[in-house]
Amino acid sequence: MKMMMTALIVLMQSVPLWATTNATPASVYTRYDVATTNLPPGCVLANCSPYGRSPRPYVTATEKDIRFISQMSIGALVDYSQTREMFVLCFKEKGDIGIYGWRLASADAAQAMLTKVAAKYPNDPTVSVWRTGDVVVMLWREDRVTASCFEYFKRHIERVVASDK
Repeated sequence: MKMMMTALIVLMQSVPLWATTNATPASVYTRYDVATTNLPPGCVLANCSPYGRSPRPYVTATEKDIRFISQMSIGALVDYSQTREMFVLCFKEKGDIGIYGWRLASADAAQAMLTKVAAKYPNDPTVSVWRTGDVVVMLWREDRVTASCFEYFKRHIERVVASDK
């Protein structure tokens, strides 16, 4: 998963650090973010780029950007013809933690993606995935991130997803 953060940093160096104009407003995805005051001990917000402050969350509807970010994680599992946009949030504890979200063309397309991702990562302690409507959300971590920190983020995302029902 370290490759994912490295790829994201490279992307953020090569594209403007704002959401693309045809993407859903970032405010729709801010509920997946965690305020600094609510982070678990030892965890901090991380900029996705070391060269400037990236927006939180970073949202893109540019297929090139979505492909670039996704290729480092679950690239073959993403149906780019059905993907409308992607959001990214970065955190750091003893290693990198990321929340990636893909908005798809329909709830059916999102369910298909969820099924593929869940099949690729069954019982993987470093990846969790959810679907809410037409959005698939993936939480990942590097191995050195503590289980308790990862569990905190899992519970957070579960609350957000449950609030959509």
